[in-house]
Amino acid sequence: MPGVRVVRVAGELDMLTAPQLASCLLSQIDARGGHVVVDLSAVTFLAAAGLGSLVRAREAATHHDIELCLTGVDHRAVARSLEITRLRATFTIRPSTKWVIAAVGEQAS
Repeated sequence: MPGVRVVRVAGELDMLTAPQLASCLLSQIDARGGHVVVDLSAVTFLAAAGLGSLVRAREAATHHDIELCLTGVDHRAVARSLEITRLRATFTIRPSTKWVIAAVGEQAS
């Protein structure tokens, strides 16, 4: 779908892998506008460094007027980290990547 960029994340998001995630997300967040979807359904561990990468991406997206949303957050590895840190409410969370693509398609019609 034009205007929607999807980043699928898998495995552990910790201090070793978070810089790669941050780099990837920031490369998708630029002046092109549109939507960036971060699919976390295959994440098995979400540490503070991974949360930090997501927060920086959210801030960059806001600065560039891009909608950044998270999907796949309703499993223990991700949900627990977002709830403990009270960050869940600071992100736009959608049911699925397909849902976002369908919603953007409807807006374009």
